[in-house]
Amino acid sequence: MKGEELTLDNTWSLIEQGRFGEAYKSATEEYEKTGSYRILGNRAISLKLLKDYKGALHDYLTILNAVDQFYINNKNYNDNLINKGDGEYIDVGVAYWLLSDYQQALKMWIYSMTLRLRFTSNIMIPPCIVYFAGVYLNDLKTVKEAKKYIKKRYKKTIPLGRFLLDEINEEELLKEIKPDSPLKERTLCKYEFYIASKRLEQGDRADFVEHLKRCRDAKGKYLEFEYFLAVGELDKMIIERLK
Repeated sequence: MKGEELTLDNTWSLIEQGRFGEAYKSATEEYEKTGSYRILGNRAISLKLLKDYKGALHDYLTILNAVDQFYINNKNYNDNLINKGDGEYIDVGVAYWLLSDYQQALKMWIYSMTLRLRFTSNIMIPPCIVYFAGVYLNDLKTVKEAKKYIKKRYKKTIPLGRFLLDEINEEELLKEIKPDSPLKERTLCKYEFYIASKRLEQGDRADFVEHLKRCRDAKGKYLEFEYFLAVGELDKMIIERLK
């Protein structure tokens, strides 16, 4: 375990330095030695940063489909929950989305929202990301369903839910980010993405693009699903302009 943690630290250090190719190589070498899905997850991140979305999808599907023998063998886990986290489904969905396979992406994101999963990366994110997809695809039924789940999971202490339910505005949402918070960069990245999504729902495409850029520029320490979606959307817009 200690060796694995050192490898994770080394891979992540390379990612933070922008040395994505070296990070991929480091993670590949260690995954071949250890078979660790934590290391494979970091390799998938390096692949997304290299914009090899097919490679990232392959790694995320490997992680999602892995059989966790610990939970199968542990008699204490007999509660009919699926021994996965919503983040695993979201990661697969993000990779599909970046490959423009929107229906497969939406399917994975709906799973993250509706399945009885044991773990959550953030209870509010599955319905929020489904909301984005519904808005983007002009799927009003999906938007309505996502907002139902946002309301179901809603708490006064969750600003993002309040914003998407139109209880607070953009300025009030951003004020919720504490200047000295260690999560400031990540939270700003996430909030800017959903501000962009709200602008798209309102039909303001120019502001949608502006807030995607702000999400991308915040980077979110390369840990936020939304950062990669913003980068992917902006890249698609560049490609469309070049056609």
